[in-house]
Amino acid sequence: MELAGWYHLTLRTVTVASVPLLGDVENVTESHIVAYYETVDGQTQGRHDVCTIQVRGSADIVQTTLPDAFVDALPINRYTVDRQGERIEATFSEVFIGYDPSKGELPSSIDDPQVADTDGDGFPAATIRVDVPLFAGVDARTVQHNQVRIEGAWTGERYEGVSSMVIMEAVVLEADHPLFVRQPDIRATEGDFILTPLPSRPSCESLSEG
Repeated sequence: MELAGWYHLTLRTVTVASVPLLGDVENVTESHIVAYYETVDGQTQGRHDVCTIQVRGSADIVQTTLPDAFVDALPINRYTVDRQGERIEATFSEVFIGYDPSKGELPSSIDDPQVADTDGDGFPAATIRVDVPLFAGVDARTVQHNQVRIEGAWTGERYEGVSSMVIMEAVVLEADHPLFVRQPDIRATEGDFILTPLPSRPSCESLSEG
């Protein structure tokens, strides 16, 4: 199966955070992505644009929401795909959120010069929302650096396989409540992906409805 044209990429990455009082909390981040692939000089090149991101946790009392501004500010990701028969492997480009990596490494303070309002909401870094009983609707300003790798194969209708976090760094620099500035111990575990061919370029709305 030639990897070419438009695709719907459903990407699930899984992290486990050690949270005081709650223990290990697993979060599944599911992204719906418009992807396009083409062959350039004999090499398969991919690019994709994230439409929606939903975070689901194993602890129902903790809910994390990524606002539309957070998602809309994510850059188009460009990368090379390695193909061996019906198998594919790809390491996506690194993604930097809430700061400018050209000015320094992942910030540790809201006042660091590399911190940037990447989501354009008027606050430094990138804003996420955390809902916990007694602390409903806490906004937190975060910086993140991540990179994802996928490995899978053609099933006859689509590509399916595993996803992994090659790089995963995240720091909460500021929050509406000081409790949420604590940095939990986070580790990544294996996720998955589905890459479904489409007849033409889809809209983000059509992916959401589907």
